[in-house]
Amino acid sequence: MKGEICKLEILSPAGNPECFYADINSGADAIYLGLSSFNARMKAENFTEENIREYVKIAHTYGVKIYVTVNTLIEDNDFESLIKLIKNLVNAKVDAFIVQDLGVAYILKNCFKNIVLHASTQMGIHNLDGALVAERMGFKRIVLSRETKLEDIKLIREHTSLEIEYFVQGALCVAFSGNCYLSSLEKGQSGNEGKCLQLCRLPYFNSLTNKNSYNLSARDLGLLENLPMLIEAGVTSFKIEGRMRHSGYCGVATKIYRTAIDKILNKTFSKEWIEEAYEKLRETFSRGEFNKLAYLPNPTPDNIINSDYQNHIGLEIGKVLSVSKFKDNLYKVKIFSTKELHEGDGLKIINTSSKEQVASLGIGNLKKIQPSVYEIITKYEFKSGLSVFLTQNSSLENEILSLKRRIPINVQIIANSGEKLKITIYIANGLQIEIFGEDNLQKAKNLPLSETEFYNQFNKINDSAFVISSFSFQSDGIFLPKSKINEIRRNTISKICEKIIEKNESNEIIFDDNSYNIYINKLPSINPKNIAIVDENFEFKNNKTILNDFDYVVFAPKKFVETKIIAILCELKEKFALNLPTILNHNDKVVLENILKKLPKNITLFSNNIYGLEYANKYNVIASPLMNIKNKYSLLMLNYMNTNVVCASVEANENFTTKYNLTSFVDGEFPLMTFAHCPFKTIFNNTCEKCSYNPNLTLTNKNLGIYHIKRNVIFNCYFELTKHISNKNSKFYLLNFSK
Repeated sequence: MKGEICKLEILSPAGNPECFYADINSGADAIYLGLSSFNARMKAENFTEENIREYVKIAHTYGVKIYVTVNTLIEDNDFESLIKLIKNLVNAKVDAFIVQDLGVAYILKNCFKNIVLHASTQMGIHNLDGALVAERMGFKRIVLSRETKLEDIKLIREHTSLEIEYFVQGALCVAFSGNCYLSSLEKGQSGNEGKCLQLCRLPYFNSLTNKNSYNLSARDLGLLENLPMLIEAGVTSFKIEGRMRHSGYCGVATKIYRTAIDKILNKTFSKEWIEEAYEKLRETFSRGEFNKLAYLPNPTPDNIINSDYQNHIGLEIGKVLSVSKFKDNLYKVKIFSTKELHEGDGLKIINTSSKEQVASLGIGNLKKIQPSVYEIITKYEFKSGLSVFLTQNSSLENEILSLKRRIPINVQIIANSGEKLKITIYIANGLQIEIFGEDNLQKAKNLPLSETEFYNQFNKINDSAFVISSFSFQSDGIFLPKSKINEIRRNTISKICEKIIEKNESNEIIFDDNSYNIYINKLPSINPKNIAIVDENFEFKNNKTILNDFDYVVFAPKKFVETKIIAILCELKEKFALNLPTILNHNDKVVLENILKKLPKNITLFSNNIYGLEYANKYNVIASPLMNIKNKYSLLMLNYMNTNVVCASVEANENFTTKYNLTSFVDGEFPLMTFAHCPFKTIFNNTCEKCSYNPNLTLTNKNLGIYHIKRNVIFNCYFELTKHISNKNSKFYLLNFSK
């Protein structure tokens, strides 16, 4: 129901089987994972069509759900393979599919009855309008963009029936979800296809500070202390990022967030526990201090970027006291540490003044020489006085990875001679299972089987997923050999697992061949147009003849000022189209709606995000290249949403754009990234009241080139990392004259 708060869920990542088991044993309610195709983490080990059913059965034994990522953009010729994969996953009884591509959503919802779809964060859903569109498309859950504001989460909860999932821990992409094209356009490796090269983690030279630093490297999320705020707002699934991380990370993060939710519910969530938990999270993986608020407040917090470090530096624990020669190519290092160290721990030696990471080492030879002072042997030589950071706490990780999740059961045994053995199992979720032996029991001639003897043998059930919380044994004195009790125990475990899995399996999903044949042969309705984009700096008087070649001229204002927009509308008349901001939170929408009230009802809107489709019932809407359209089924979804003027994704192949007569981007400044944070706050450490915006800011990487930073102002400020690109000519083209 709208506005209801459902059961809270810890959703953990699994990039391989080791992480899967760490998630299970640490208390995950659900696990998201991918296979070897259509998966945004293609570099992870992942799972296979051959083994996925076994992992689903294990998860369902514990009542844990499995969500499979099918969250890449795909092309027409991929759909046959996709359908085959989905059929196999349906047979494997997975619980839901995480989807980015509008065409994938269209086919799956129309051809698989009862299928459960979750809208990937890559869809960029961040406001109520986007959520309403997703709901109409058939999604049950939305994985909100990390840029979503708290007030928008509340509106979504109040006005939709969607489940709300939100990232709370792990890596944060600096670019707006789904609209990072840096790796794709520079190196041909698209993040939207699971191949991101993480070029944002490289150093860039800043033209305003004349410094080379990690200007695009975002801090990791760590929203632990703000979980109560998210729960109150309406988030029900708390997602941990990390399908590329090791099992220790998955286990520690899952255990901490599991414990946090439990503490919140039983009102023991304390500041002291939170601080200790943050330390453990830092030790496991962090790029310095966590971003503890994401983009939730207005205005956006200033600590989105950590320009000093771009990789795991862990927790600062002490100093290097001395370094001396030990033997050939080895050095003896004395370290002062505020934390107990163990062999197997990982350390980084960092010069915090210069931000230089001097050495990264594992502890293989450790000697405690006095309280808080340790001696280690290493191949690295460095100076005393440097800071020591703990990057792997082996004791903590081993403790977490040794956990074994158990399902408590109550066991009742009735063993009377002349009758079949009766075992009744009661499970906490209300499930009751009765199991009967095959043969009638025999009366003991000498010593009857005692309750203790039966329990000791049957209690080996603890080697399985179960633990006996209560046990009763009623008998009139029967004989039963130990081998038979072992057989009964194994049979009992098998029957319990079978019944629990059956209870926890989702509704049967049915593939409809007739619907599939209809939709694969259905053709989209496209109205191709030539389109230009201009901003306030465009010189209309000198370029009016140029605009005659275009069907639409999209005005993309750098500042949403009503008088300026109306003035441009008068210049362009029937050609006028208004660019909708890529990101539009609640305060921005108030500004936009006030402007739209003053404009003619027949104007055209240029939509850069899924939320723009909510306007298609009132206005003519054009889907921009940022809508990531790469296949005909996405075109069919847009037709369904009343949109038939479409620009192809800049990542779409030429055959696709030609076949369906799509408008494609051919020349101009293109936004390779869209930011919801202010780069100038990061650079100058100032406030909005002392705005330091400078349109001349550029970021340069020696291997990639020069990028410009453009600002757009609605209520909030948003920024774009742009570069001039030029594609092949197309029949219908989109030119960007904006400066």
